[in-house]
Amino acid sequence: VEQSLVEQEYVIRGILGAYLQRYEDIIAATVHHENEHELTFSVTPDIKIIASLDNLLDSGDGKLVHEIKTTKSLTPEYVKNIQNSLQACMYFHGYNQEHPEDQLIGIMYDVIKKPSIRLKKSESYDAYLNRLLEYYEDPKNPDLFYMEIIKFPLLGKKRVYETVEGVGNEIIANKDDKTKFYCNDKFCYVYSRCEYYDICHYGENPSTI
Repeated sequence: VEQSLVEQEYVIRGILGAYLQRYEDIIAATVHHENEHELTFSVTPDIKIIASLDNLLDSGDGKLVHEIKTTKSLTPEYVKNIQNSLQACMYFHGYNQEHPEDQLIGIMYDVIKKPSIRLKKSESYDAYLNRLLEYYEDPKNPDLFYMEIIKFPLLGKKRVYETVEGVGNEIIANKDDKTKFYCNDKFCYVYSRCEYYDICHYGENPSTI
């Protein structure tokens, strides 16, 4: 376990090192306001959203919410669905609802592909870090980073709030009757295997938990 945590630390360091080089101009052109901005807003009197925004940035034209995602597979389908990100659009509209004097102008959506290379048995962590940097800088790997700035979210406030209200009301109605919950198995594999796959299919036991 300790080795896997150290390996994960070096993966993160490798990603950050490559990210700094890749987006050097964008980082220089933006002003960072805050990490992990706590946001609380009401969708209905009974449904309240409590969120943590990755970053708030000033682009020069105005303030952006900056969402950072990692994925195992950065596919064209993934990129197309960014415009439909309920989470990002919800953060955008919720922030503007709570800060009428300090409105966001858009969303910076940042996706980083997880590396496919692993630490070798006889490899030092420093050598692995260097190999990670080379991996992310290799021009033969063009699909490792993707950034999109969305000035006008495709999902409007009414659409987002109606969706959240529908899901929230279903949870409220079912919270005392667990037999009404159901699994939607068509989402077991979308971009990768769902992190709850083992619990859904093999049950809550020490190995799956």
